[in-house]
Amino acid sequence: MSVRGMRSEVTVVQHISVADTVFAGTVAGMVGGVLFALFAMGTSIMNGADILSPFRLTGAAFVGAGALEGGSVVVIYGLLLHIMTSIVWGTLFAAILPREASLGATMVAGLIYGLVVMLVMLYLVLPVVNPVMREAVDGTTSFTIEHLIYGGSLSLVPMLRRQVALDLE
Repeated sequence: MSVRGMRSEVTVVQHISVADTVFAGTVAGMVGGVLFALFAMGTSIMNGADILSPFRLTGAAFVGAGALEGGSVVVIYGLLLHIMTSIVWGTLFAAILPREASLGATMVAGLIYGLVVMLVMLYLVLPVVNPVMREAVDGTTSFTIEHLIYGGSLSLVPMLRRQVALDLE
């Protein structure tokens, strides 16, 4: 009888572990991605560019430079690609973040992670997937700030995990 209860408890803990990781990573990644995009849009305006140019630039992935002249379809594609990428990176962060991490430690880890994501994207992903964007963002301060904003947003992960654990109990 005791063993049976233990199995049930283990199953519940494993279920919470997967659910809270995916939920926390998805939500924190989306929040970070939206804040990243808002900052990029503001930077575009300040530089005299179109407010939607960050999404056209992202939309050049797998398409090429022609996307920079694209209309609403390219903008929507770029926005969706940006948000999906933010979710994937956020979920990966939630998966590797120790459960017992404090808010302060999570903030520091998130900021460092945001910079690591920037470097991986800049030197490994963009040259292959989106050389147009790679050239446009190389060495820009705003690209670094955008990734710090994203990384800081990942500090939401512990709070979101606790919420899922409470909801599933």
